[in-house]
Amino acid sequence: MDEKKAKQQENKNRLIEEEKILTVMTTVNPGSSKEALLSALYPFGQMIEKSGVVAFPTETVYGLGASALDPKGIEKIFIAKGRPSDNPLIVHITKTEEVFDLVESVPEKGIQLMKAFWPGPLTMIFKKEKIIPDIVTAGGDTVAIRMPDHPVAKALIEISGVPLVAPSANASGKPSPTTARHVWDDLDGKIHGIIDGGSCLVGIESTVIDMTLKPPMLLRPGGITQKMIEKVIGPIQRDEQLDEIYRGNSSKKEPHFPGKVRSPGMKYTHYAPKAKVLILRGRREKVIEKVQEMEKNYRESGQKVGIITLDENLKDYEKAYGKIHGEAEDICNNPCIRSLGSVKEVEKMAANLFAILRDFDQTDVKIILAEAVEDREMGYAIMNRLSKAAGQNILYVDEEDRS
Repeated sequence: MDEKKAKQQENKNRLIEEEKILTVMTTVNPGSSKEALLSALYPFGQMIEKSGVVAFPTETVYGLGASALDPKGIEKIFIAKGRPSDNPLIVHITKTEEVFDLVESVPEKGIQLMKAFWPGPLTMIFKKEKIIPDIVTAGGDTVAIRMPDHPVAKALIEISGVPLVAPSANASGKPSPTTARHVWDDLDGKIHGIIDGGSCLVGIESTVIDMTLKPPMLLRPGGITQKMIEKVIGPIQRDEQLDEIYRGNSSKKEPHFPGKVRSPGMKYTHYAPKAKVLILRGRREKVIEKVQEMEKNYRESGQKVGIITLDENLKDYEKAYGKIHGEAEDICNNPCIRSLGSVKEVEKMAANLFAILRDFDQTDVKIILAEAVEDREMGYAIMNRLSKAAGQNILYVDEEDRS
């Protein structure tokens, strides 16, 4: 058994041996005053001080927080999530000046991006200082840092008195959580606290850019798009794997990375619901026609189908299937149809994606047929997550150019 597998088995054994944790969940109002939030979150800050693990809302998704300087607490995150220990974590801060204590140096372009997008859903990678434990960076020499733009996240970091690591607060591989209920479903009894601050507004994880390279490289698309970044610092490069995932051409096997993995979200299959996901790309009419054809075939073979579409296409499906209720409890003979939203509001589509994937987990759907999102900015980030949820299974329904 190699070192990696031995470590994973050790973590599993420890989890089995430990008694179930009593998970405390508290609801807070993000609109409360800073003083009220700090008071309400004080017990959770104490949990973190004692190497506990606390889930909390950010503007992107719910994060699973522990002190970024406490290897004992961080190890509990890996155990609770079932996350491989060679997958690095992002460090969350509340003040820009904190960065300079955690990294060797910050290039001028990094400072420009901080001024433009912090606080917000942008993560930057720098060479790390020794104060950052190796467990945070999976043994690498770089660290990913961001400043969240959510009052609850900022208050928790402040009351804890330390930067926090905060990977998504879900069981590893499942869709990321955008509500406290999602966290509870995955991690009740495995973590110490959950702070319910309502639904997350962005709904997908932060953009990640590696500032140690020249020019900087986009490693994970998110709410801050490549175009937005380039307006501030000029041209950047994009990890070639991203375009392959977008087209569904990347290797179905885990990609090989020389050295250490630089960023979360690069190495493992993510975001997968219980049902198999297949993405359909092509002209709108052809996609809708193919979805209905495939749904009929699956239904006749006894398999319930879920469909992910857009607001603009709902009328086409209503002609075929009747009124669409769009509720998780809608276990009917017709397919379960969910809309991401309107192409005119791509940001809302992103915010809905993970919730819809989890919504299907509450049904008896066996396969999900998802229409591709073709917007090249925020839609690029949506397709990155959707393609990974589908294991890059993309069906081109006509002679569309795959470039």
